[in-house]
Amino acid sequence: MRCEHLSRVAAAERARERERERERERGGSGEGASCSPARRRCSVGRRSAAADPPTAFPFEFVFDDVNPCTGDIHTVTITGTTFVHFHDSRIVAYSERTITTSPTGFVGHGRDSGVENGQVVTFRLADILTNASGDRIRARFVLVLTSRPAR
Repeated sequence: MRCEHLSRVAAAERARERERERERERGGSGEGASCSPARRRCSVGRRSAAADPPTAFPFEFVFDDVNPCTGDIHTVTITGTTFVHFHDSRIVAYSERTITTSPTGFVGHGRDSGVENGQVVTFRLADILTNASGDRIRARFVLVLTSRPAR
């Protein structure tokens, strides 16, 4: 799993570099100023460029885990796609996946999202699975990391 994650990160970094090259080819640094008289707000600096579509990274993880309903060991298969978008120094990613277990027969889906902007990293995950007898497994996770300036 770790190797797959590292290769996805390397591929995402290559996509980020391609985005920078496209910006240079468009001939602009995106610098400028804009004002909104209706709201009396002005911004000076970098204008937002049109967002490129996110880069898709398909994945599959297979591992043994404990069924929380019975304590038995079952094999979990998670298959999905992570979509990553780089914009300047910000990273936005989300994943959609299907999840199955064997031999316990749970089937379900999940979604996660992550944002990194140089000051805060957030990650949220939510999965839900059910089996034929109506048992359910729900997984939720939230992580928030902030960076503090060095003293």
